[in-house]
Amino acid sequence: MRSVRATRAFSLIELLVVVTILVLLIGFAIPAFSSILGSVERSIAENQLRIGISAGRDAAIANVLGDGAAVFMFEPGGRISIVPCREVTRVRDRIPFIDPQTGTRDVTRSVFIPVADSEPIQLPKGWSIRGYAPPGRIHKRSGAGANPNGWYEGDELWGELDGGGAWLFPENGFFDPIVGSSGVNRQTFMIRFRSGTGEVVTDNIDTCLVLDPSSESDFRNLEPWRSNPRLDRAEDFELAVRRTATTANDALTSTPAQPQYFSLLGDEATDTVLVGPVISLGLYEESKMAAGIGLRGLNRTTKSIYQSAGLLPATTPAFDASLRASFGNGQTISKQINAWMVGLLPNVESDVKLFVVQVNTAELEELNP
Repeated sequence: MRSVRATRAFSLIELLVVVTILVLLIGFAIPAFSSILGSVERSIAENQLRIGISAGRDAAIANVLGDGAAVFMFEPGGRISIVPCREVTRVRDRIPFIDPQTGTRDVTRSVFIPVADSEPIQLPKGWSIRGYAPPGRIHKRSGAGANPNGWYEGDELWGELDGGGAWLFPENGFFDPIVGSSGVNRQTFMIRFRSGTGEVVTDNIDTCLVLDPSSESDFRNLEPWRSNPRLDRAEDFELAVRRTATTANDALTSTPAQPQYFSLLGDEATDTVLVGPVISLGLYEESKMAAGIGLRGLNRTTKSIYQSAGLLPATTPAFDASLRASFGNGQTISKQINAWMVGLLPNVESDVKLFVVQVNTAELEELNP
């Protein structure tokens, strides 16, 4: 005779107990998993930073024409990239006002281009790098203490930390790509390495130009771009840049000088980014910095604290005032950022990793391990 085995189903209470236990386990696991994930991303970000610095140094060692550099770029809505670049020529450029020391409006700048067949090194999404400009490096373009050869315009957006200095964000991505002379809004920083040796350059703080051509083409149908190589389509980028520099230099030394050629390869040119050298870097999460200085979050388009124009980045760099009810002016906010970067905001935790690049080896030395 076949036996019948009794079966017993789970009761509702037993199911609820099991579900409750699972929820509790998940609740304990998520913070631990988030912490592990955060540590992994931090390690990746630091490793990518070291790789980018090394690639810039390698570019200098291999470049017989001039120095090399690790240039920091930000694409609004994207990520921080470190671009290995090399110096290929020099070009005459124009500064906004007459320099009281030289009595002229001219300056000669080195021009760097990205290393051929070398991909930019990207940081993980949400991670940022700022470069430290020592006291006096953030130049005012007008008023008391003005320095016409401006870099990050200290009288407009950037205010220095009490005691001097400022932590700068790459502002290369905030410009009007359809206008050929929108380059004055594009600025960032770099680690500069000496040609042949790869040592960090500390005895030359001059600003330079880095080629990063706009993808737009309409303005290239106008002069002076129409009669010169298309920098956005050049097969031999170095040759195109050298020819353009020669054209610009010749035009600017003619009688009378032709100032429109400053827009061809100078600070005014949309295709260039004005870059200054630094040796100290801060690695951090952009969202944590925003929270640390009391902002609601990040701009949805730029994924930073910089504003956007609708679905596009703004054509000039400016902080997003909508992220806080009382935002203050640009210098007030930048001072708060500077204080947060070095852990000086009262009752606010900062986990920024600060580094200085060693001169001889280009190794990153952590300042706050």
